[in-house]
Amino acid sequence: MSTPIINKIINAFNSGSCDKEIACFKNLETAINSVSCNITAEIYHGAKSFVDFHPVSHPAPNWLGRLPARCELADLLLISYRKRPAFELRIAFLQAKYDKKKYKHPQCINTIQFKADKKQWYLLRYRPSIKAVKNNNSIPPNILSDAICSTVGAFIVFSKLNNNNNNIIFCAADNINPLNQQTTSRYVVFTTSLKCCGNKFRPCSQYIFNENQISACTYGFISSLINVQIGTPIDPSTDTMTNGAAYDSRIWLAGVLDSIANDQVNRKSLVQDLREALDIDNAPRITANTTKTILIIRNDEE
Repeated sequence: MSTPIINKIINAFNSGSCDKEIACFKNLETAINSVSCNITAEIYHGAKSFVDFHPVSHPAPNWLGRLPARCELADLLLISYRKRPAFELRIAFLQAKYDKKKYKHPQCINTIQFKADKKQWYLLRYRPSIKAVKNNNSIPPNILSDAICSTVGAFIVFSKLNNNNNNIIFCAADNINPLNQQTTSRYVVFTTSLKCCGNKFRPCSQYIFNENQISACTYGFISSLINVQIGTPIDPSTDTMTNGAAYDSRIWLAGVLDSIANDQVNRKSLVQDLREALDIDNAPRITANTTKTILIIRNDEE
């Protein structure tokens, strides 16, 4: 993806409203769609989805409370894909925060702190097997635990710079830790160290997929987002690597798309385009509950 296109998206993003999480996501959708017909973004309304899980190690942290622990899955389901030169598809569950503090130029952001739910962090950081609280939600239990890339669970923090430009900081949950490790409170301050206005790429496990684990600035995040470098891959090429999680995730995703199409879509859309690309017949239509917001990105820019 060329730098001029990314800079145009950033300029459009800076000119829009970004004072709350949902406003920031809508602003990002508008900014992406203003640049190129080959890069498209669409936002849809979802619904809160709660999951139960058991800790991945014993003894369990006291602050998890009664087991199985229960919390919201995430704020946002991010779906990014491209159809050429080969079909690529990634999903990520993002927890969104808005930081009212103004920062200097992103090259000066070395650390960031924000308050979050410790259970939510544990879920996205350690990625245990999960079980949907509602019986009508068929989300695969191993959608997190057998994911190839750790950015299947991540945090995104929106903020302002001193020049009033909007800023996006993105971190895989792996790179975030409670500021006070000893506290038993559920809602605590988290912190992470950032690579100055850069990205932290690494191969996912033993496989060849790269993921961007940390972006300290808007440029790094948008570049990785539209180049399908955030989230875990679930396209058919990954089926043998994930103990069936990728295939089960595509079936679940097809059901999610069918639910959106039934309730919210009355035009040619990314929902229909991706649903056709999944090439799955008769997906269970019982998965309307996913996250409060669903963001779909398609990039076919050469």
